[in-house]
Formats: sequence, C-alpha cells, structure tokens
Amino acid sequence: MHAPKRPFSLRPLCRVLACALVPAPALALDAGALPQGGNIVAGSGDIRTGGRSMVIDQHSHRLITNWRSFDIGSKAKVHFNQPSSSAVALNRVTGGSASQVFGSLTSNGQVFLVNPNGVYFAPGASVDVGGLVASTLDLSDQRFLAGDYVFDGSGGGEVVNAGSIRAQGGVALVGARVRNVGEIRTPGGVTALAAGDKVRLDFDGDGLISVEVDRAALQAQAVNAGLIQADGGVVLMQAKSRDALQATVVENTGVIRARSIGQRQGRIVLDGGDGGVTVNHGLLDASGQGGGDRGGQVQVLGEKVAVTGTIDASGAAGGGVILVGGGFQGNGTVRNAQAAFIDAGAVLNADATASGDGGTVVVWSDDTTRFYGRISARGGAQGGNGGLVETSGKNWLDASGRVDASAAHGKAGTWLMDPRNVTISSGPGSGGSFEDGNVFVPIDDNATVAASSINDSLNNGTSVTITTGTSGTQAGDITVDSGAVIDKTAGGEATLTLQAARHITVNGTIQSSSDKLNIVLNSRAQDGAIGHVNVDGASIATNGGSLVIGGGSDPTTGYAIGASSGVTNGVRIANSTIDTGAGDITINGQAGTSTAAGVSLPDSASSTITTTSGDITIRGRATGGNAVLIQGTQTVQTDSGSISLSGEADSGRGFRLGSSSSGTVLVKTNSGSIHLSAKSQTGDGISFLNGFTMQTTSGDIALDSDAVIEFKGGKVHSTDGGNVTVAGDADITMERADIRTGGGVLDVRAGTNIEVTEDTVLETDGGRMTLNSRAQGGTTGYVNLDKSSVDTGGGDLVIGGGVDPTTGYAIGASSGITNGVRIAGSTIDTGAGDITINGQAGTTGAAGVSLPSTAGSTITTTSGNIVVRGRAVGGNAVLIQGAQTIKTDSGSISLTGVSDSGNGLRLGSNVSNVLLQTGTGSIHLSGSTQTGLGISVVAGFTLKTAGGDVALDSLGDLEIANASVATAGGDVTIRATRHIAFKGSAPSEITSAGGSIVLNARSSGAAQGYVDLRGATLLSSGGDIVIGGGTDPTSGYAIGADTTSGGQITNGVRFGETVLDAGAGDIVVNGQGGTEAATGVSLANSSTNVIRTTTGNIAINGASHASASSSGSGVIVQTGNHTISSDSGRIAINGHSHGSGDGVRVGTTGVSTIRVSTGGDIVIAGTSAGAGDGANVGGGDLVIEAQGGGTLTVRGRSADGNGVTVGPVGSTSKTTLRTARGGIVIDGESVNGYGVNLYASATSGDTAGRGVAIVESTAGGDIRMRGASIASVGLRNSPISTGDTRVTAVGGNIVLEGHSQQDDAVQISPSLKTTTGNAASSAYQALNGGNLTVLGDRISVAGNRTAFQGSGGRLTIAPTTPGVTVGFGSGTEGELYLSNTALRSIEGVWSEIVVGSPTAGRVEIGATLPENIRVQPRAVDRYNTPKPGDPYGADARLAVAQAQMEAGAPLRLAALDAPLRMDRDAAVLPGTAGQQAGTAPSVDVDCVEDCDDEEDDIPAEDE
Repeated sequence: MHAPKRPFSLRPLCRVLACALVPAPALALDAGALPQGGNIVAGSGDIRTGGRSMVIDQHSHRLITNWRSFDIGSKAKVHFNQPSSSAVALNRVTGGSASQVFGSLTSNGQVFLVNPNGVYFAPGASVDVGGLVASTLDLSDQRFLAGDYVFDGSGGGEVVNAGSIRAQGGVALVGARVRNVGEIRTPGGVTALAAGDKVRLDFDGDGLISVEVDRAALQAQAVNAGLIQADGGVVLMQAKSRDALQATVVENTGVIRARSIGQRQGRIVLDGGDGGVTVNHGLLDASGQGGGDRGGQVQVLGEKVAVTGTIDASGAAGGGVILVGGGFQGNGTVRNAQAAFIDAGAVLNADATASGDGGTVVVWSDDTTRFYGRISARGGAQGGNGGLVETSGKNWLDASGRVDASAAHGKAGTWLMDPRNVTISSGPGSGGSFEDGNVFVPIDDNATVAASSINDSLNNGTSVTITTGTSGTQAGDITVDSGAVIDKTAGGEATLTLQAARHITVNGTIQSSSDKLNIVLNSRAQDGAIGHVNVDGASIATNGGSLVIGGGSDPTTGYAIGASSGVTNGVRIANSTIDTGAGDITINGQAGTSTAAGVSLPDSASSTITTTSGDITIRGRATGGNAVLIQGTQTVQTDSGSISLSGEADSGRGFRLGSSSSGTVLVKTNSGSIHLSAKSQTGDGISFLNGFTMQTTSGDIALDSDAVIEFKGGKVHSTDGGNVTVAGDADITMERADIRTGGGVLDVRAGTNIEVTEDTVLETDGGRMTLNSRAQGGTTGYVNLDKSSVDTGGGDLVIGGGVDPTTGYAIGASSGITNGVRIAGSTIDTGAGDITINGQAGTTGAAGVSLPSTAGSTITTTSGNIVVRGRAVGGNAVLIQGAQTIKTDSGSISLTGVSDSGNGLRLGSNVSNVLLQTGTGSIHLSGSTQTGLGISVVAGFTLKTAGGDVALDSLGDLEIANASVATAGGDVTIRATRHIAFKGSAPSEITSAGGSIVLNARSSGAAQGYVDLRGATLLSSGGDIVIGGGTDPTSGYAIGADTTSGGQITNGVRFGETVLDAGAGDIVVNGQGGTEAATGVSLANSSTNVIRTTTGNIAINGASHASASSSGSGVIVQTGNHTISSDSGRIAINGHSHGSGDGVRVGTTGVSTIRVSTGGDIVIAGTSAGAGDGANVGGGDLVIEAQGGGTLTVRGRSADGNGVTVGPVGSTSKTTLRTARGGIVIDGESVNGYGVNLYASATSGDTAGRGVAIVESTAGGDIRMRGASIASVGLRNSPISTGDTRVTAVGGNIVLEGHSQQDDAVQISPSLKTTTGNAASSAYQALNGGNLTVLGDRISVAGNRTAFQGSGGRLTIAPTTPGVTVGFGSGTEGELYLSNTALRSIEGVWSEIVVGSPTAGRVEIGATLPENIRVQPRAVDRYNTPKPGDPYGADARLAVAQAQMEAGAPLRLAALDAPLRMDRDAAVLPGTAGQQAGTAPSVDVDCVEDCDDEEDDIPAEDE
C-alpha cells in the first residue's frame, strides 16, 4: 500500500464575473465613448471621428496604432476599413486603464487589441470582424510587421468576453487569464482561449490556424461559461500555469460547439498543460449532425482532467474521437494526465447515429483513473461496428461506469481498462465523488472494477479490456475475485480482455449466455519479466467465444511467466471449469523457476477444459521442470476441434502427462486432431504416466519431440480412422502403454531407440503401423519389443530404421540392447497386412534381428507377407530361438540375413520350438556371410506351408540340425553358395507333399559346396528331390570341401541316417569329391539310408575329385544299411573316378544290408580312370532287384581296375542282382583289369562261412554278362575260398561274352583253397527252356565246381572270331578250351549242346564227349598233328588270330575318354572329352540289351 496522494482542488470562480475584471471607473463609461489618443506609428491610415462613430481607414496591409485608451461606449461604433480580409491592424493601449467595449466593433480584416491592463467585452457588446485578437500580452512592432505573432509579457489584466463576438477568420483571447461568458462564433474558423505568459498565434491568410502557449503564467486560467461555436472549425482552450496551488486552469461550464460540416470535422481541445487541471462541466459538442457527417475530435488534456458534463463526438456517418487524459494506452503525441475522473453524471458519446462504426473514447491517466459515468461508442443503427473505449490508469483504476460499444448490425466494439493493480469484484467500484475543491482524491493503490459495470458493457455487445500499464508504484496485477460474476446475458459478440503488467488471478466466474464472449487473459502485457495466470476455483464459459491465456505483447504467441515464489507456473489451472463451446482455447505458460512447470494442471485439483468445435492450444516452457504438467484428474476435451500441446524445456521435460499414483487425465477430441510437440535440450521430451488417456474418434494424433518420449502407462487412442504419429529425435520408450487406432496409421519414429515393453499394446485395426528407429539417419537406434502386443488388424507393419524403414535398418546400441530389432515375449498380428522387420547389429557379436530363447513370441498374419531382414558383423544377422512362432495363413515369409563373420540366419534352439508357417504362401530364407554360416537351422526349428513354396538361400554355408520343413504341395529349395549340411542328434525332416525338394550347393558356381545329408529326411510325396550343385543342380554337382577342418566333409553328397522319399517324383543326387581321397556321393559310415520313390526315377551321379591322382570314388553305397527303391520308376547310379577310386561301389565288406529295388529299370554305371573298378557291386547283404518287367544294368569302365566287379567278400555276405521279366546286363570294359569280374569269397581264414553272389532273372528275363579287356580277362568268374556265384535265368537266356586282346575272353574257374580243402563254386542255370551261351575267342572253363545247368534249353560255347580252334579235353589245343572237369560240369537237360561255331577253325577232342554235344565245324583227333603250313596248324591259327586282331578284332574296347553307352536313366559319367568337373553329362537311352552294333560303329582310331 502506498500513502494517499495529495488532494488537488479547483478554486471557486467569482460569482459575479465582472467584479474582479473591470476597474471601478469603467462602470460609469459614457455611452458615446470612443478610443482616445490614436497615433499611427507604422503603416498608413486615417482616423476619422464623427459623433459617436470612429472610422479607421487602413491603407497598408499592416497598421500599428498606439492609443491612450481604447473604449467603445454602448452607443458608440468603431469600424476598421481595411484593404483586405487578411489585412491586420494592431491597436496597442499605452494608458493605464483596461479597454471596455460596450458598443459595436466591426472590420473587414483582422483587428488586434493589446492592453496589458485588461480587455472586457461587456454584455450587449457586438463585435463583427474578419478576425479578432484580444490580448493582455504585448506584441512588438518588429514581430508584428514580420508576421511573427508571438505575444509576450506579464500584464496583470484579464481578457473577458461577456458580449457577442463573431469573426470569419478566428478569435483569440490571449492573456494570463481569459474567460468567455458571452458568445463567440467563428463558423469554419478557430476560437482560442490561450492563458499564459507567452503565446504564439499562427495565421494563414485571413484565418487563425493554430495557437500555442509557450510559457506558463502565474495563476493562468482559461474559462468558458458561455457559448463558443466554431462549426467546421476548431476551438482551443489552452493554459499553462506556474501556480502549483492552482486547482483548475482550463474549465468549461458552458457550451463549446465545433460540429462537423461535410468534410470539415470539428475539433475541440481543452489543454491544461503539464501541471494544470482541465475540467469540463458543460457541453463539448463536436458531433456530426448531417447525413454524411462523421463526429469530430474532442481532447480534454492536462495533468489532471475531469469530466462531469457531456462530450459529444457522435456522427451520422460514424463516431469521432474523444481523448480524456491522453491517447490510446497512453501513446501518441498528446500529453498524458496523471489523474482522470469521469463523474457519474458525465456522458461521453462517440456513437455512429445512423450508419458507420462507433468512434474512439479514451480515458487515460498515468496514475489514477476513476470512471463512474457513461461512455457510448455504438455502431450505426443501420450498420457498422462498435467503437473502441478505453478507461485506464497505470497505477489505479476505479471503474463502475457504463460503456456501450454495441453494434446492432455489426461487430461490437471494445472496452479497454488499463489500471495498475485491478480487482474485479462483485461489489461497486471504489472511489470518491466529484466535489468543489476535491475533484480527484485517490483512496488506495488498488483499483476495483465492478463486475456489474463490465456486464453492462458486455450486454451491449461492447468489448471490455482491462490493462494495467507498465509503470507506477504497483506491479500491475489483475484479480477476478472468487465472488465476482462476469455474466454476459445480452448483446452480440464481445471480448473481455484482462491485460496485466504482471499477474492475473481468476477465482470467480466469467460466462456468457448470449452470443460469444471472447476472453483474453494477458499477463506481462508489456513484455515484463514475470506475469503468471492463475485460474483457481474459477468457471469460464464463453458460449462459443475464444479464450486466450498468455503473456507479452501478443498473448496468442507470448507466454505468461511464473513468479519466483508462490505461483511459479506460467499458467496454473486448478479446480476450474473452462468451456468455450465452438470457441478456440489458447494457453501459453512459462515456468518462473528452474523446477516449475510452464503450464500446470496439478494433481491436487481437478479441472475441465472443453470445447465443442473449438481448437485447444497449450504451449509451455520450462527450465528444469515440466513445460506442460497435467496430472491428477483432468479433462482437456473438444468434440470436433483440434488439440495442440507444445512444450519446451532446457533440462526438464517438455510434457508430463498423467500420474504415478492415481487420477485420470483425459485429452480427447472426436473428429479433430491432437498434436503434442516437445523440445528439451537435456531432459525428456514427453512423459506419459498411469491414468493418462489421449483419444480421438476420427482425428489424427501426433506426438513429436526432439528429446526422449517416454510412456510409463497411458493410453493414446484414435478410434475411427485417425492416424497416430509418435516422432522423436531421441529414444521412444513405451512401458505399459496402450496405443490404438481404429483403422488409421500408427507411425512411431525415433531419432535413436524404440523400446516397447511391459505389456504395451499397439493396435491399428487395419491401419499401417511403423516402428522406425534412427529416423533421421543416425548411426544407432534399435527397436525392442518385450512382453508387448502389436496388432494391426489388417494393416501393414514396418519395423526398421533410417529415413525409409521399409528398406532401412534399426541398428543396435554398443551396449545394452545391441540387436537392431529384438522381439521377446511379444505378440505381433497383422491379419491381412504385411510385416517388414529390418535390424542391424550394434556390436561385433550381436544379432541384427533377435527373437531370443529366453522369451517366446508370436508373429502372425492371415494373408499378409512377413519379411525379416538382418545384418551383423560377427553375430547372427537374424537369430530366432526359443518358443517362437512366425506364421501366416496365405501370405509369404521371407527372412534375410547378412553377416560378415557370423551367421546370416540362425533359427531354432535346443530348448524349445521355433515355428515358421504359412498356408498357400511361400517361405524364403536367405542368409549371407563371409566366414560363418549363411543359414543355420538348429534343433527345435519347424517350417511349414500349406502349399506354398519354401526357399532357403545361403551366401555361404547352410546348416540344418534337428529341424523340420514341411509344405503341403509347395516346393522346397535350399541353395547355398558353399555347403549345405544337416547336423544334430535328431533327424531333420523336409516334407513337401507333392512339391519338389531341391538342395543346391555352390549355387553360384563356386569351386566347393557339399551337401551333408546326415540326419536328413526328405519326403516330397510326388515332388522331385534334387540334390546337386552349381547353377543347375539337376545336372550340376555338389562338390566336397578341400579339407576336413572345422567339421567339413570332403564328399560332394554324404548320406547318414538319411531318408529321401519322393513318391511319384524323381530323385536326382549329384556329388563330386572335394579332395583326392574323397567320394562324390557317399552312403556309408555305418548308417541307415533310404532313397525311395513310387513311380518316380532315381538318379545318383557321383564323381571323384577332378585330379588324375585322386583315389576317391564317384559313388559308394556301403558300410551301413541302405535302401534305394522305387515301385516302378527307374534307378540309375552313375559314378566316375578321375583317379584310382571306383566309379560306383555298391556293397561293403561288413554285414550291412543294401537293397536297390524297383519295378522299373536299374542302371549302375561307373568309370574309373585309374586302378579302381568302373562299377563294384557286392558286399554285405546286398540286393539289387528290378521287379516286374524292369531291367537291371551294371556297366563299368576302368583303366587299371575292373570294368565291373560283382560279388561280396565276407563269410555271410550275399550279393543278389535280380530281375523278373526284365533282363540283366552286366557290361564291363577295362584296359588292364578284368572287363567283368563275377566274384565271391569268404572272409580270409574263414572255413565255414560262404560269400555268395547271385545274378538271377526269375520270370523270363535274359541275363547278359559282357566283359572286355585289353590286357586281362574280359569276363572272369572265379570265386575263391568258400565263395559261391550263381547266375540263373528262369525261362530266360543267359549270354556270357568276353573279349580280351591279351588274355582269356571268358574265364570260369572256381578255386580250391588248398589249406582248408574248401572249394568255391560257379553255377550257370538256364531253367525252363532258357539257353546258355558262352562266347569268347579264349574261353577257360575249369574246376570241378563249375556247373552249366540246363532245363530244356540249348548250351552254346563258341568263339566270337572266325577260325578260332576249340579244344576239348586234356592235351588239346585251342583258344577256347574246355577241361575234363568242365565237361563234367554240364548238368541238367539240354536240348542241344553246341561247341564251336560254323566259322570256327576246328575242334580238337581229347575226351569223350556227351552224346548231345554238337561240334562245329568238325572234330579233329588230338593226335592228328598238323603239318607245317597246314592252315589249321597252331602256328597258322596264331597268325590268323594276330592278323584278325590287327585288322579289327570283335573286342571293340573304347578309349576311356569316349562315352559309355548305358541304360535310359544312366548318365555319361565325368571324364568325357570337353566336360568340366562338377557337371553331370548327357544320357544315352538307346542301348539297353545289345549294344554290339553301335559299338562296332566306333572308329578304328578309338579302339
């Protein structure tokens, strides 16, 4: 509180004005008195006197006359006859008496009357001149003649007009004290009452245009108690007093009228100067009465101003301007009063009376303003807006007056109040009354404005502004008391503005029930340092009007700023209700301390902020606190408007919404949008807590921040199509969050990491969802889903990073969550929507995308596609372990992983199951690595489709361990640029239910890439199974590693506990060894393997290492229990050894069971470029069987080994080659080995067991055994020890054919083991009428355990070359030799036995032949020794044979590099001319049973 201000008073005027103005002798002035003692001192003129008249003829433009006295009696007349209306006559009285005018004074120009003793125009006096100046201040001759009208002096007289003065140019009463109690009329001109010691007048031609009091006078006064009329002109009353005790220096108690005429608007100025008091008790009329006239201007100025009368600046076409105490808000060029008083009976009118806008009325003081009267600035009745009214006091305002700025057909005007501290209360305004001697008596520092006064103005549609200014003894606060009710119940739209220099507190009610009430709560309006807005226990209802709460020069953008103590929030809303209907709400608040909130709705008090269609905007700023803090039970809601919240903090949060304990915070709109924008330099951006709900029906929700966005509870819902965007430049963490859209997009974009944890729910109900880390392209930013639920309801889901998360990667941190994307214990379901997940590891050992084994997750769609991409350095690019499910009904699944030295994909674990499943869609797994595994599928992994294809592509090695892949008709393709390996303690199963299964190693054509099938089960149920390598695995070879280090295998394809079952589909296996000792395709290692089809064909193609020094075989099927079978398809096993290994080896020395069976054809074909056999079939319990009408072909070719070896080695080994109706072809060729070796033997040292080799056709099939060798036996059947061989054809024929250039063509000699007495046996049985044919140029049949058994067929033993001699019995000679024991081996019933041929040379007989033997061409006794030169002699026979061999012997043994003609499904084996290693050669299907004709076509140079 400040001490009361010193009162100031207006001294009473003299009741009889003349008593103090005129000297006593003047009262007795003669009626005919005229001016006396005239002396012209400058210019030219004449003075003529006649009776009671005087005429001054002025000849020059300026005339100076000095008079002893200048009086005009009541009957007298004085006339100035001047050359023009602008001519000026200066009349100076040099005598000691005042001038008195009772009579008539006329002129046609300007008349100046200067008398320091005073000038008095008495009642009844008549002055009619062009212009008049009456002054008690002197004007020097020099200045007058120069036109510089500066009146100066200290004359003690007064200038008083009680008569009638009329002037066309203007009237000026000048002196220390001037008064008008009569009439002064200056139509269109200027009337001036100027009181001071120095006054400057400015004329323009014949008219006065301005008056300025330059120096104050002692006790100066300018008073009008009469009539001053200057319509279309100007009335000036100006005084400057040097008397501090002078109460009033300018006063009007009469009528001053300066009405507007047309375009000339009247102007009235009452100016008491810097230290004077200006009072209007009368009428100041500057109105515009004509139809097009606007109101003029009225100014009442001074140090203190008061109005108790009427000021009228109304106008038919628009209101004028009334300034009392200063300009609008104290600005402008006019002087400002220290105090202003508007009495209860005062009327200030700036109405537009017909049309146009209301005018401007300003009541201003720099200190104290009391307003009790009536102000009107109404718009025109026919149209126009209300005007502007201001009643303001910088320090103090007492306002209980009435303001009407309404507009019947326009926008209501504004009432502005600008005190220092203001309280708006329910009681009357406080302040004193206007009394003589005490116009203004300030009673307190605080202004009180009655709410009823504001109501009256608002009910007229008048806007009201209360503002507190910028200077004074008080801070400039505005308070609406708790009991105050500002209630707009009538009138049009209006605005209530509270504009405080500092704080605003609203505890009461502000409401409207009639049209809109716009409300502005503007603290620190002049940009002060602090100024909060505290709305506590208040009720604000605008009925559709807008609400603005803010600070600074523009509260729509400027901030209210909290105090350093007390209310430290910029804006605080507690226990209040705000409802604007269709109006907008804007709230701007800034914290006043480092821990305070900018805008606070505290949890200790509930509030409601609502609109119907209006927008809600809340902006906050803070240092270390929360820029916007909404806690407890709060509601911010609009039906169709939008909500915008923005917060900026230095080290605090942008937002903190919700409570950690209790309460519900609701931010809601129906069709409007919600936007939260936060900034913080070092703190969090947005923090959501429990109980917080942000909701729209169809509008969008956008959250953005340059700092962390944190959910610890809270709901964000857009229920019917609206989009939700959560975008931050830093981390976004969601813990127990619930974010949903009803079909709209959910877009989460973080500058760094995204954490979705602790039962967070993200749902879009059909809308797209994006979780986009490092959205601005930062170096790190992961996405972690932990114990959360993501459901798009049909919308797409994208989890990734960078500017485009559909292709960009989320990147893990250097510590903590190092995975790019981590999904643990979570559920993802997109319905028909696609899923895209892109993650990159943040450290060397981390995974790019991780579904860890510690917590199971489910990722599902109905028809949407699922795409997972990962990148890593040394870890797994994609790691899926534990109980995980990735599933789609009809969409496709694609997993892609790229790792430098880790695994591209690692799927499955040893603890629980990983399921990848789709319906009709496909599954594609793609892994890439430089040194690790491209794809690693381990225990517990299951992959399923219901018809879709499956593809596994590995750039690098691919491993499958204890896993399951299943399709219901879809193809399964597994490709690796290097190796494919099945590993693990339990089998891995791939089923396709009709689709093909392809295992394609070294798919890009690399030098190495094996397929390790150990533990694999491949079931295609009608689809093809292809295992191979290169760009086309149906013909290209998988190639073994060049080392066994790291557990690698050197076989191209390795079986072990393997099942291949294609049903009606074909099976193709192509493999090549990777080292010199390695086998191309290996079924070995004491394992059980099954290769099976129903009607499909089986082709197994193998090759050793391409080096000539290699020792590996092409194909081995041994050391284990192996089944290769087909119900009716063909089986082809083709192998080639580039070195000393076998081309094909089927069988073992152990007790394994090997069965190759089919109802179709079987072809086993092999070649060896070294010491290995071309095809070696035997060992263990081996059965090779072509059932039905299928044929069985075993073909081989070797350089140094046997072309074909058939037979076991082992005491219990049994080798069976069997057909039914189909034929058996055993065809072998060798350079240095046997062409065909039919063999059997017991284990060394075994005297009891027997090895058995059986070749049989059981239902009419023929058996053909053909062997060819250059340096050894062509066809050899020589079982040893206790081995037995049996060749049986039931109803079919047997053909044994041999060719050799240097040894026996056919050699049949079971051996006797002399140490044990055990003998081997060889039996050939042609049963049921079948024929047995033995063909060869040199045939050796020996041993007593050789049997040729017949059953009605023919036995033929014949050479293949004409002229060959046949020998029977001991001592005979011939290439074809039958020993005595051999003859005894011919058993059974033969229809005929033919030895020799028609072209044979001769037959030597050294034994008794059976009767049924027919010898061709003729028999020769062994003792008939040929003579020299005898063409049948031995020498001759040898010469003939040698010549035949040189000319072209029957043995056409092709070069090893020439193609070997095989059965339909046999492939030409590796090593052919021009063929590259790793490529399966072409197939010749023309030669099945008899290839002699084709082989005879081989050119001689190839023999």
